[in-house]
Amino acid sequence: MNFRIYEPNLVKNTICLSMRRDDKKMFYYTININMLDNLDLLSDDIKLKLLIEKADEKIKSLVNEYATKFNNKKEILDFILLNKLEINKYCGDNKKFYNWLLYNNIKLKTITVDNITKENIFLDLIDIDNKELLKCKYNTCKNKRIFETIRSEKIDDCYTTFCSKECLYKWRSDNMSGDKNAVHRTPLETLKKVREKQSEQMKEKIRNGSFTPCITNTWTHYESKIVLNGVTKHFRSSWESFFYLVNPHLDYEKIRIPYKKGKNTHIYIVDFHDGENKKLYEIKPFKMKECGLNKIKEKCALEWCLLNGYEYIQIDEKWFKENFNKYEHLLKGQPNEETLIKKLKRIL
Repeated sequence: MNFRIYEPNLVKNTICLSMRRDDKKMFYYTININMLDNLDLLSDDIKLKLLIEKADEKIKSLVNEYATKFNNKKEILDFILLNKLEINKYCGDNKKFYNWLLYNNIKLKTITVDNITKENIFLDLIDIDNKELLKCKYNTCKNKRIFETIRSEKIDDCYTTFCSKECLYKWRSDNMSGDKNAVHRTPLETLKKVREKQSEQMKEKIRNGSFTPCITNTWTHYESKIVLNGVTKHFRSSWESFFYLVNPHLDYEKIRIPYKKGKNTHIYIVDFHDGENKKLYEIKPFKMKECGLNKIKEKCALEWCLLNGYEYIQIDEKWFKENFNKYEHLLKGQPNEETLIKKLKRIL
């Protein structure tokens, strides 16, 4: 049941009371104190207090008349679960929450206006004998679990399993180490097949362009950022950043060319692609051009260009020496301006 006290009238000495039963029927009452002696001598504050007291007395009598009669705590818990959305309205106001219990004829020994919470109501209703049931499930932790809400009569439905994320992570770690980890019990031949399958899946994603390796230079662990027209682009080196500033019409790491190294297949991601003029650009220091792996990449790139009518161009120190002073102004205001200038000047 829900009650509302409203419209106190200190001239007529009346106050109104409405009651909405669980079956949604509404009842209205007008309460007065005209029968009291010496009423005219009382102040308005005292009259209002008396009216509210009379309304509270009426509420108590209505509760006894209409409220649900509970035979045991299980019935109370079922009633609370049925009305849990309504309870949520009162959780921030102890007095309203406590009155809601009284208006619904729910009396719990351990619950007062000062200590009323959903957790305390739950603990009163289920009568926990063993407090260890409330402890964190991580074996070395003695802290209490966190109460979430009343979902059923089961403790595990209403409390978190662990007292904190730290205990959860520790439990996962303990249960995934050594022989407890299924990976350690997997035959080596099966693991090898899984790795090969994952490798092929990753190569296919790189080949079709749905995945690009992390933008961090393999050798220098350096990441460069360029901002053009409000869009931030990431590059693997200062050379690539500057080359793109000068040639912003190029596509970065768009063309992927498979190549063989021994028995294994790898993917060569070309630095820049000019689709309109049919040119591929690879940014590489001159001394690295003769590196064994780079020679293999160059060979497969030239074969690809021959098949597709493209030109393959390698950009080395010479291009930067010829163009740095001419285009240095493009670096102004870039996020890595000072670092880019410092790195590029090393090759001049």
